[in-house]
Amino acid sequence: MAERLCCSNGHRWTPVFAPDKWPPDFRSSCPVCGAAPISPGDATATTVRVTTFITVMFAVAGLALLLLSANTIPFAIINLIIAAILLMVGVGVWVGRQRTKEMAAVAEAMNFTFMAHLLLGWLRAIGPFKLFALGRDQKAYNALFGRVGECEVIFFEYQYTTGSGKSSQTHRLGVVILPDGAPGRPNFQLTPRTFFDKFAGLFTTKGMELEDAGEFNRRCKLVGRDEDALRKTFNPDLVEYLGRDGRWHIEVLNGQLLLHRQTRLKPDKCPGMVTDALEVRDLLRGPQQSNL
Repeated sequence: MAERLCCSNGHRWTPVFAPDKWPPDFRSSCPVCGAAPISPGDATATTVRVTTFITVMFAVAGLALLLLSANTIPFAIINLIIAAILLMVGVGVWVGRQRTKEMAAVAEAMNFTFMAHLLLGWLRAIGPFKLFALGRDQKAYNALFGRVGECEVIFFEYQYTTGSGKSSQTHRLGVVILPDGAPGRPNFQLTPRTFFDKFAGLFTTKGMELEDAGEFNRRCKLVGRDEDALRKTFNPDLVEYLGRDGRWHIEVLNGQLLLHRQTRLKPDKCPGMVTDALEVRDLLRGPQQSNL
């Protein structure tokens, strides 16, 4: 089933973008009313009104049953619990809307374009990065598109769920994609090295180690097929920066650069992450090839 966008008026549509345009232009508006799409965690105006009405009805019925007699107290509690659950859902939607407004304000301040909802098919069209295959129930939202110097920048918030039942965990993070951020560089994946990597290395890829880079080797796991090219790419400045930071998740795929950290940033911190990502890009390309 094709992914679709939705506006606040409840209209749904499947947008298309020109495959020959690079980087892709993901902007889209409702073909019926012209409204912008809402984020995947938001609700339409009709849903909000209906949910508010139902919540009030359950709350009023619960209070009335509570005061009616001792025999109706169990029914009152059930009604009040349902009202409380609906209220918490409403609060969650409201909090998400406030964050979307803050992210839109950040985009405006950066002179970037804002989109509240990104379709996963769009992201996978840029490149089949490993991040987009992790977990389930993936969502991409609060996206910022723009240019910094000569570099195209895509920033968005991303979430996915791992595990099941009581061990289920939802991961939320900020992601930067630089569509032309690593031309001529070999494909690789870099992640923070964890305690479990010591044991997983017995059964899976341990990752390559660089000479005279003790801190980097201790904190970062580097995986790639062309080790000779990677040793040339990871110059001393890049190795020193990544070893000192130790938090970046980086993927290079066919000249495209994806970076993220396993944390969700406050909206006012997102421009700083873009700046940091551009610094990694410059270090990755080397001092002579940086054009910012």
